[in-house]
Amino acid sequence: MRQWNSSCASALPLQELGVERRTSEKERFLYYRNVSYNYNPNHVASLNITTINSSQGVLIHFTPAHNITKNIWLDLAVLMKPLNADKFQPVLNFNLNGCALLRRSSGPNGFDIAKRWANNFLNSGSVPISCPVLKNNYTWSIYPTKKNGVPILQLEGFYRLIANLYFKRSKRIESFVNTSTTSELMYK
Repeated sequence: MRQWNSSCASALPLQELGVERRTSEKERFLYYRNVSYNYNPNHVASLNITTINSSQGVLIHFTPAHNITKNIWLDLAVLMKPLNADKFQPVLNFNLNGCALLRRSSGPNGFDIAKRWANNFLNSGSVPISCPVLKNNYTWSIYPTKKNGVPILQLEGFYRLIANLYFKRSKRIESFVNTSTTSELMYK
């Protein structure tokens, strides 16, 4: 619906012209209902993921066990369950080289949803991250309901985000970090 400027020149009140004046739109709130994770202790010294700000944000503390020089791959799935549905349905699924995404996210060219998410994630951290990932203490505070949040989440309901990070080996994969969150999107 189009927003009208109430300072337009008219002798009649806007309501008499058949124009509704909107003072505010409903705000979007994303509440984290469940966060789970596990990691490979050969590569991760510590990882802690907790909800903050009345479950509207996530705080991540991550410390690699050593410098990580191999490409980190990301298998990401977003699933959605409307409020009146019985089961989750896939919304988005991709598997990509996380280091290539980090390199692409730091450049000015192109736009895609993965690049936007990566930029939002990187900008929420205390220390810049790049590949190779250096042994350091990293912290991210993620608030997806803010202006630069996750634009694909629009419908009210429950969302599940599953992110598996891994290394590709010659004939197998090696798990790095696995996370799963279930969130509820509401408009108030």
